[in-house]
Amino acid sequence: MKTIKLFYSYAEKDESFREELEKSLAILKRHDGLHEWYFRKIIPGGDIDENIMVELQESDIILLLLSRDFLASNYCVDVEVAKAIELYSEGKAVVIPIILRECDWQHEKLPFKNMECLPKSALPITKWSDQDAAFNDITQSLKKVILAISTKKSSVEKVLVDNDSDLNESLESLVALFSQEATALNYNSSQGDFDTVQELKRALYNKLVGVLDDKILNVSALKNKVAKSLFESIISLEVLDDLTYQEILKVRGNQRDFSWYDRKIIVNAITLSLLSDRKFAPQKISVLIDFLTDFEDRVWQCALVSLVLALIKHHNKIGRFDNLKKRLETLKNLDDVQEGLKVMELILVHGLFKETISADSIYSNSFFDSPANCFLPFYEDNSVLEESLDNCPENIDGEHFKAAITKLPFLDSFKYFLCLSLPEGNVKEVKDVDLKRNEALKQFIDTMNRQLSISSAFAPYQNLTAEYYNFLTHYSKNKIQDVFKTRTTIVQTKVKSLILSRINELFLTAENLVNNEDYANAIVRLNELLQIEPQNMEALILIAESHANLSNPDYKLALQYLRKIKEDELSFNAFRLMGLCYANLEMYDDALGVLLLAKEISPSNREIILNLSLCYDNLDRNDDEVNILDYGLSLYPNDPEFLVRKGWAYMAKEDYQQAANYGLRALAKQEKKLLSRIYNLLISAYTDLEDNSQALKYSELALGIEKNNLLTLMNVGRMYLVCKIDLELAGKYMYKAYSIQKSKILLGNLGHFELCSGNTDRAIDFYKECVLGFDRFEDFEKRFDIDMKYITNYGIDEAEYLLIKEQMKNYWQSK
Repeated sequence: MKTIKLFYSYAEKDESFREELEKSLAILKRHDGLHEWYFRKIIPGGDIDENIMVELQESDIILLLLSRDFLASNYCVDVEVAKAIELYSEGKAVVIPIILRECDWQHEKLPFKNMECLPKSALPITKWSDQDAAFNDITQSLKKVILAISTKKSSVEKVLVDNDSDLNESLESLVALFSQEATALNYNSSQGDFDTVQELKRALYNKLVGVLDDKILNVSALKNKVAKSLFESIISLEVLDDLTYQEILKVRGNQRDFSWYDRKIIVNAITLSLLSDRKFAPQKISVLIDFLTDFEDRVWQCALVSLVLALIKHHNKIGRFDNLKKRLETLKNLDDVQEGLKVMELILVHGLFKETISADSIYSNSFFDSPANCFLPFYEDNSVLEESLDNCPENIDGEHFKAAITKLPFLDSFKYFLCLSLPEGNVKEVKDVDLKRNEALKQFIDTMNRQLSISSAFAPYQNLTAEYYNFLTHYSKNKIQDVFKTRTTIVQTKVKSLILSRINELFLTAENLVNNEDYANAIVRLNELLQIEPQNMEALILIAESHANLSNPDYKLALQYLRKIKEDELSFNAFRLMGLCYANLEMYDDALGVLLLAKEISPSNREIILNLSLCYDNLDRNDDEVNILDYGLSLYPNDPEFLVRKGWAYMAKEDYQQAANYGLRALAKQEKKLLSRIYNLLISAYTDLEDNSQALKYSELALGIEKNNLLTLMNVGRMYLVCKIDLELAGKYMYKAYSIQKSKILLGNLGHFELCSGNTDRAIDFYKECVLGFDRFEDFEKRFDIDMKYITNYGIDEAEYLLIKEQMKNYWQSK
C-alpha cells in the first residue's frame, strides 16, 4: 500500500478542530495508507521552520484549516499557504481549504479564494447543526482524493519497481504505461503529470541500458573503454545527441566510479570537435563550463584551456546565445579562472605552446593512430606504462623510471612515447636519482631544457595548450583548422568582456599594446586599471616599463610607480626596472643596490649581469666590473656583449693588448648591432698600442657604418691626434662629435687638440670644462698623465704640460 502524506496547516486556537478531524480520518489512516503530520509532531529542540518546510515539500495533500485566526496568522498565510500554492501549481500536491469558522476566505488577495472547499457548499463546520456530519462529509471527499492519488502512484510504481516479471514483460508494461501517459499530456496537464512521464522515460531508458551500465561499472576493462568511445562519438557530432550527452553527464557526475582522466579525455574531445566544426555548438561550450566550474584538479584547467581555444575560434558567434553569455559572465567572479586566463594570454601572445621538442617521430608511432591516444592523460599505473615495464630489458630500474617519468613536466604524449620505447631498448639503464644526469633520457631532456623551464613556470597551461598545438601540427590524418596560426588572443576577441574581469581585461589589453610597442596607449589602459585597483603590482610594473620605453623616456615617473609597490611585494621585474631607471638617471649607487637584489632572485639573468657591469664601470669599480663580466662569461661563453664590455674593462685597466684580444673575439661573432662598439674598442686599443695601421683600419670600418656616431667620431679624432697622423682631421672629427654631445672625455681631447695646434688659451678653456666633470681630481690627473707622452710628440714642453695640470687642480679645488 502506497503511503499518502497529509499536512495540516492551522492556527493554534483551532487545535480542537484539528483533533476532531484527525479522529474522523482515523479509518483512512488504518486502511488507505494515510499518514498525517502537523507542527506539534516536531521533537523538542528541532528546527520548526526547517521541519515544516521538509514536511510540506513531501506532502501529497495539504489541508488549510480556515478561520479568522488562520487568516490573521502571518506564518500560516505568508509561509505555509505560499509554499502550498507553489507545490499545487507545480502539480506536486493537492491543496484543499477546509472552512472551520466564518471568515473572509474569499478575499480577492487570497490565493485559494477560487478553490473548491470542504465541507460541501463551503459551509463552515460551526454552521452545521450536526458537526459529526460535517466531519464525515470531509472524510468521504478526502477518501476519493486519496484513492485517485494512490491509484496513479501504484500503477507507475508497479511498473517502475516490478522486478519479479521477466525483462520482456516488464518492458512491455513500462512501454505501454509510458505511451498512455505521454499521449495524455496536453496544455492542461499539471507539472506533476509531466514529471510522472519524465520518470517513466528515465525508467524506460534505465531498463534498456541498465544491464550494460551495471556491467561497465563492475568490469574495469569495459569501464576503461567508456571515455575513448565517447571521444570518438563527440568528435563526430556537430551537435551532441541526447544519448551522448547523457553518457557525458554520467561520467562527469560519477566521480567514484570514473577517474579524472576519463573526464579529461571527454574535455579534449569536446574541444577538438569545437575546433573542427563549422557549426557553433553552444551546448558543447556549456559542457566545458560545467567541467571547469566543478574545479576537479587536472580537469578544470584543461577545460579552461579548451574554452579559450574554442572561444577564439568562434568568438564572433557568441552574441546570439544569451544563456551562454550569462554563463561566461559568471567566470569573471572566479579568481582561479581569471589567473588562468592571464597565463593563457601570455602563452598565446608569446607562442610558448611551441616550446616542445619536434613531435614528428613521436606521432609516427602506431599507438597514436587513434586520436584519443594523443590526448590520453598520463597517470600512475596506466596500462601502457605497466605493460612496457613488464616487457622492458632487465637493466632498467622500472620503479625509478616510473617515479621519474611521472614527475617530469613533459607532454603526456611524450611520456607515453618513452614508455613505448622501453621494450624496444631505446631507453638505457635508469638508476640515477637525478634523471637529468642519466644517459637514459639525457639527450631527450637536453633538447627540452627550455620547454621544461616554461612548463614548470606556466604549469599546467603550457603543456595543455601544447597538446593541441602538437596534435594540430603533426597529426596528418586530422583536418582540424590550426587556430594557433591566427595568433588571435583572448583580448582581441569579442568575448573578452564576457570572460575577463575589468581589471584583467585592461591589464591584458595593455600587455598586448606593450608587446606591440604601443606604450602610450598601454599607459592609458593601465591608468584606468590603477584607478580601480591602485596597488595592483603587475600594473604598476607594466606602466613603469611603458614610461621607460617611450620615445622620450620618463625614468623619474617610472620610478614613482615602482615606489608605490609594497616592499614585501617587490619582484624581480620591479628590481630590474628600478635598476634600469636609476642607471639612466645616472644614479649608479642606487641602481647597483636594486640590481644586486634582482641578481639574488635570478642569478643567471643576462640583462641584470650586463647592467651591473655598467654600474661598476660608471662607479670606476674596475675590479668589480671585471669580476661580474667573468661571471657572465662563465654562464654565456663567447657572448659578444660580454666580450665587448670585458674589452672596455681592460681599457680602463690600461691593458690594451687584452682589450684588443677581447675586441677581436667579439668581432668574430659578427653581431651586427655590436659592430660599431667593437670597432671603437679596437680603435681605442690599437691607438694606445700605437699600432697605426690597425687603428686606421677599424676607423675606416667604423665610419663606414655610422658617420655621425658620437663615440666613433671621438675615437677616430683621438686616433688621428694621438697617432700623429693628421691634426686637421683630428680636429674635424672631434668638433663634429662636440656638436652632438659634450662629454668630459671629448672635452679633454679637444683641449689636447687646441694645445697641439698652438691655441693654449682655447685648450685651457676645454680643460676647465673637462675637469669639472670629475668627482675626484685624481681621476682627471690619471688620464691627463697617460696622454702626456702623446702631446709631447707635438713639441709641447713637459714642464708646460705639468703647469697646466697644476692650474686645473687649483681650478677644480676653487669650484
